[in-house]
Amino acid sequence: MWADGEVMYADVNTALAKALLSGRYDARSLYLVLDNRARTTVARSLDCDVDDVDEVCCAAVSKRLRKSGDPYAGFHDDMLLWRACGRKTLPPFTGLLYLLSHAAELMVSDSDFRASNYYQRLASLTGCDIERLRSNGKSTEIFWTVFNKWLVDNDFRFGRPTARAVNTNKYVGIAMSQAIVREADRLRFHDMFDKYGFTGTDTITEEEIAQYIASWITTSKPTQQLKAAWAKPELRSRICEIAVEEVRDWSDKDSESRSNLDQRLSLAASFRKDLFSRAVTLWVGREAEIDLAGLVVKQGAGKPVQLSNSNFGNFATVEPKSSIDLVLALTRGLVIEDPSGGSLRWNPRTVVPLSRSAKGNYWTEVNRVTVGVEHLVLVRADRPIKQAVDQLLGEAALPGYRIHSRDTIAGLPAGWLLYESVQVLRAVQGALGFELALVPVAESSGLVLSGGLKLSRGIWHAWSPPIAHCDADENEANISVWDGTSSDGVPLCSSGPLDDQSTLELANMCVPTDGALYVEARAGQTLVGSANLLLRSAARPRPLDRQERGELAYNSIADAVELGDEGGIVRGAICAETGVYPGDVSWLKEFTELGVIQLPDNEPLQLQVEYIEANETAPSIADMSRDELKALPCTIRGSHRWQYEYLPPGTPKYAPVSAACLGCGISRLETRRPVAGHSGNALSALSHRARPTTSTKEQGGALPFDLWMDALCFLGHGTAASTETIVSQSEVDEWRAAAMLRDLNWLGHIDVAVSSNHRPKRWSVAPPALVFNGNDTAFLAGFRNLELLKQLAEVAIDIEAVFEKIVLPGQPELVRVSDFPYELAAQVLGHIRDPHGRTLEISAAVPDRILSACSSFADLSSTFAVITPGKPEQLQRFDPVKAKWRSVETLQEPGGYRFAHAGTTYCVVDGSGNSYSGPHELVKLAAARSLGVRLHAYDPIERVFVSRLGCEPVGLLGRALVLSSGRLPTIADGLSRFHEVTPEVAAAVLEIMYLGDVTP
Repeated sequence: MWADGEVMYADVNTALAKALLSGRYDARSLYLVLDNRARTTVARSLDCDVDDVDEVCCAAVSKRLRKSGDPYAGFHDDMLLWRACGRKTLPPFTGLLYLLSHAAELMVSDSDFRASNYYQRLASLTGCDIERLRSNGKSTEIFWTVFNKWLVDNDFRFGRPTARAVNTNKYVGIAMSQAIVREADRLRFHDMFDKYGFTGTDTITEEEIAQYIASWITTSKPTQQLKAAWAKPELRSRICEIAVEEVRDWSDKDSESRSNLDQRLSLAASFRKDLFSRAVTLWVGREAEIDLAGLVVKQGAGKPVQLSNSNFGNFATVEPKSSIDLVLALTRGLVIEDPSGGSLRWNPRTVVPLSRSAKGNYWTEVNRVTVGVEHLVLVRADRPIKQAVDQLLGEAALPGYRIHSRDTIAGLPAGWLLYESVQVLRAVQGALGFELALVPVAESSGLVLSGGLKLSRGIWHAWSPPIAHCDADENEANISVWDGTSSDGVPLCSSGPLDDQSTLELANMCVPTDGALYVEARAGQTLVGSANLLLRSAARPRPLDRQERGELAYNSIADAVELGDEGGIVRGAICAETGVYPGDVSWLKEFTELGVIQLPDNEPLQLQVEYIEANETAPSIADMSRDELKALPCTIRGSHRWQYEYLPPGTPKYAPVSAACLGCGISRLETRRPVAGHSGNALSALSHRARPTTSTKEQGGALPFDLWMDALCFLGHGTAASTETIVSQSEVDEWRAAAMLRDLNWLGHIDVAVSSNHRPKRWSVAPPALVFNGNDTAFLAGFRNLELLKQLAEVAIDIEAVFEKIVLPGQPELVRVSDFPYELAAQVLGHIRDPHGRTLEISAAVPDRILSACSSFADLSSTFAVITPGKPEQLQRFDPVKAKWRSVETLQEPGGYRFAHAGTTYCVVDGSGNSYSGPHELVKLAAARSLGVRLHAYDPIERVFVSRLGCEPVGLLGRALVLSSGRLPTIADGLSRFHEVTPEVAAAVLEIMYLGDVTP
């Protein structure tokens, strides 16, 4: 490692690459400058002091520079060799890019952005002649270009490319792009987010963040370096881009550990429907995947609560809801204390706007509305407040919004109204208090990417790309798209300069081979937004983890485990078991019909609509005196006393100005604009500013199961939250994600691990398999993409077999080959491999082999866990005879129950009064068995396995039934019917369910 007492370049490059390239699929922007975390990692790797890291690394990189001619020639040779070897290692020139970026970082610290200062800094770091560095600056561009392409080819696994010129001096500008905003500056942005009341669920554009920065930059909080950078108009777009990224990271960081929680909670709203009406439910929580126990509400009796993803995969709600007095919280706020010393807080607001979340079928609180975006608005029902809101929306919003009270929509807390389908099209001058939440901070939205199927940050599905939209506010709007990661060369397409709004559908353009696109939006000549994005599909899926982390397999009936940890016997339609379950088909005669009566046709299904009944009404302010109003807290009074911040001389006339309330201390940003002469009657002329969106629903309202399946095959593995994000973009309820995972699990396409509350937690796509069930007919299970289907079709044609893609409701296309001899399959399909290099597995008698494996697993009773329900709310008991839930007062009697606790919890109470939680299907089964009731039957003539709806066999038992035909069960008359099930398979499933132990 050491040579002449100095660190060798190879070790420095490795240490820098590992520290800068975290290797996580979060697609965050990547900057090649060291923050404190990376600096500590490098110091540990090089065994040097943290304060010496920059000096040690720069010295090692400098020794690699050529002493004559092009100083970068040696790195160029390394790059060529690395590319020739397939780029299988981390880039060997990462150290050089760090050196170039560090020189720019030192230049930024001087607040001197001249090119001459950059080369002076680079010369002092390297010891090279400044003129030789300057004359060979163009040689550095290739390293940035190749590095950006490597990030793209790795699907942003190591970060999104940010290296592109920010000024006219191209080679200096690229290095500057890495160092304009340093770590200290990014952390200072957090003060701005707190100051202006960002909620943690805001989706904000560069155009909007610019207004906040323009006001905040005049305070004492920003560093002098950031102030100097903001003073350069050509750098402002990059600063805004970084600030928008920091908003996202500021929200995400809180989910990493309890110590990082920074006292922010948000409101969320979701809609439900029963047979006759709609209802809305309000939630308090955080948009994160998190599970914290032992929190205490600092309100009322101080009941213990936890944050849980039981209701939404991406939004952790405070549970149980009954611990929160929602009406009191909305008017006075909410504080939740963490036993570790911190606290979580929701600050009350008189007017609360919410926007549709991109991560689920729910709405989340935002600081202020955005031009042209649909919002919900929760409003205090006091007459003066409602009148002020109505007046503002009448002047600024698109007509057609609806106002709900508790009389028109269930679930609203007492004293509050819900405004639905609100789209504010312009800012109104003079709003001073609560109405400010309904005044957009920017008259235009800049660049917005909406619609399509978003797979992760910066990545969309190639079959369903987004729409690019630019609102330029009285300027000519233009959107351009380039192949690659920057605006070099000729654009692939452009919307052309239009009036004040431009829209470009990326689905209508020719997508480059690598799927990398760079989008810019301009208002006139001013850059108002940019974005790097990838278009991906299962044609080039994310690579599998070499340690098999994330890949799941079954070694129990109802739950999968990571393949690399405990192993597993069943993966999709591939089963290591070769035997057949030794079941006795003779006792099937006991299950020729269900042991329950049919539900009357005129008896409607009773759906539960959950909402909290208000136990306190909001205080009215309509009849109070002036002195009484002054004594009230601002959030109840509905108005504030503002003190404006001092504006230094020379501030532009219409620059944003900050104001703070003397009562509650909250801050607001007022954007002063010249009077444009708008009136409420002129809103029709602005209606085009409503933002366009697209849904991934197919024509006719069908759900895009094939698109969803391809998306999962691209991702390879993920969480229940990631599937909720995917399905929510088709505007369906969040429960569809869990239903999709169950169905794809039954079909053998994926394997699913469940959480302690028996809900899907993680999933992975199974390897591809061709499943033969006799009669020379087979169907495809597991991974698929268009190329694999094409190869399978070509083989089928060559041997004169029949290749079909059958469209079935509720599932991806059934890919089937007929007249295809099993004995021939291994010979003619051996060359087919998926993009991961896995061969197409040939599987036969899969249902029988799966059930044979189940016979060696623990019985169904191992699925249950001991619980202590306490005093459950909304308690219901399952009636096996009518297969219905009945409300009860206590759960003392043996049977199956469900109640509200962090979502819906299902449990079984045995004869000794012990309670065990489990999946709802097994809870119902246990209750039925205790009364001798059959919830399942088998028709040997039609070969149909019948189950009461909601009582279907769990896990591998359901998979064995579905893989008998490759089709999901049909649903009618309250029953699920599994088709083409042999007597042997039916007998084995029923034996495990009705003869084995179910409860502990």
